[in-house]
Amino acid sequence: MGLAGLAGTENTQGEQQKKLDILADDLFARGVEWSELVGALASEEREDVHFVEGNGRLALVYDPLDGSANLDVNLPVGSIFSVLALPETGAGHRSCCSLGRASSQPDMRSTARRPRS
Repeated sequence: MGLAGLAGTENTQGEQQKKLDILADDLFARGVEWSELVGALASEEREDVHFVEGNGRLALVYDPLDGSANLDVNLPVGSIFSVLALPETGAGHRSCCSLGRASSQPDMRSTARRPRS
C-alpha cells in the first residue's frame, strides 16, 4: 500500500504529510463521530475545525500520528489528544477556537504569585 510515503500535501504546521498521517486522521475522526459525544474536531492534519452533526458537547483536539517522520527509521510514533468541553453558548468556530487557545495557554501570572503572609 505504501502508506509511509509522502501524500504531497502539508499539515497546519507546514510539515509534509505522509499517507499514513491522513489515514490516521480519518480513522480518529470516524472513530469518534459515531459516539455522538464529540461536536468538534481539530487536528494538526486539517486546515479547519471539523464540526460533527448532532449535539456533541465535547471537542477533540489531536495529532493522530505524532512523530510520523520517524517511520522511515523505525522509531516510535504515537497519538496526542485533548478532550475539552464545548462552550454552552454553541459550538461555533470562534468559541471553539478560543477555547483551544485558552486551554493551551495557561495564565502564568496566577501560578507565579506567592500567597501574602
